[in-house]
Amino acid sequence: MVSIKLPNIKLSKDQWQKVILSTMLLMFTIYCYFQFLLNPLTNGAIAAEAESVSLEKQISEANVKMRGFNELKAKAVEAGELVTQVNAFIPNGAPIAWFPPRMRNFFDRQGLKNIVVRLRNTDRPEPELAKSFINGNWNFEVPRAGFFPLGIAITGLENEEFLLEITDLRLVTRADDPEVLSVTIDALTLLKDPTSTK
Repeated sequence: MVSIKLPNIKLSKDQWQKVILSTMLLMFTIYCYFQFLLNPLTNGAIAAEAESVSLEKQISEANVKMRGFNELKAKAVEAGELVTQVNAFIPNGAPIAWFPPRMRNFFDRQGLKNIVVRLRNTDRPEPELAKSFINGNWNFEVPRAGFFPLGIAITGLENEEFLLEITDLRLVTRADDPEVLSVTIDALTLLKDPTSTK
């Protein structure tokens, strides 16, 4: 075993005071390092991490809102395109002035004469179009129609009039001629809302 001999150092009173003072200064420096430098840095790092988590949550919420905003914006563009397309199919003017003649001309081309077209009432359509359009509830009375010409006419009506939807169809055979039908058709069609500002 090796023993180390420490030198026998004799310090004067003044030197001892310097050693004690230096030791106290070193301990004070270590205390200040931990108390005023390291602890605040650690606490700051913890606070920054907590703030980072909070900011990440806010960023993800903002991203969800932005996604919703972008979807809403895309829907607004689609709705605008839909309104433009619908407007292209509806002539200007009061519907009572252009719709009945248009339907009479259509049925005349199909060989069905003396059609009576009446506007029963109007109401609001589905929510996407409710601001600019109303539904016109129409009633068509066809006094005489053969079965096949009527079927062709109804098919053509729904294919030519994109905004028209047949809601009710009543066929009545005539006692004097069973091959001839008397027909009542109820239909909805979109019309421009005259009270709309668009």
